[in-house]
Amino acid sequence: MYHTSEKPLVVQMIQKHVRDMADAAARKGQIVFSDPDAVVELFDIYPANEWMVMETEHETPQMLFGNFWLQGELCILFADTNMGKSLLAVQLADSISRGEPIAPFALGADASPVLYIDFELSGKQFEQRYTDGQNRYHFATEFYRGEYNQFNRASSHYQKLDKYVIEALTRGIKRTGAEVLIIEHYLPAQRNRERRGCPHPDEGTEKA
Repeated sequence: MYHTSEKPLVVQMIQKHVRDMADAAARKGQIVFSDPDAVVELFDIYPANEWMVMETEHETPQMLFGNFWLQGELCILFADTNMGKSLLAVQLADSISRGEPIAPFALGADASPVLYIDFELSGKQFEQRYTDGQNRYHFATEFYRGEYNQFNRASSHYQKLDKYVIEALTRGIKRTGAEVLIIEHYLPAQRNRERRGCPHPDEGTEKA
């Protein structure tokens, strides 16, 4: 333990850095925590035995797709091209939003709202994939699909597209009440835009 006046030099340097950043932000009209001790810690650290006790009070995550995917987990589906990844992703979204399992894989969770962000297909391509020309497949009402809006220029205010995408996803989750998020083919999204002749959201504009 140490008194405030006896804090190690590295702690004093960190606190000074945080205060300097807060002062700089304040000059720009931004409000931030100026007290370094008020910053929320990045890690929750407890003895392992305390974790065991605390977690017994939490609900056990239910299966979304057998043991391959449980509630609250990040799941990455990958395979060679033309192996049916997109079809399975949509089938999973439909299954979870209906509360109906894809046999023989168990689904322990109740029907939940699902937000499916599609960076691969256009709306028309999606519609054509799930219609035979006369009859359209009817998805569950809690299955929401979103796609990239190539005419949205709001992202020009962001230095990085990823930050804008994360904030847009957050708004989409709040809007739909989604408990499950599925993102289809995000990495090649820029190449897809280039093939369509769409400008990059960050091109030709000054960054804030």
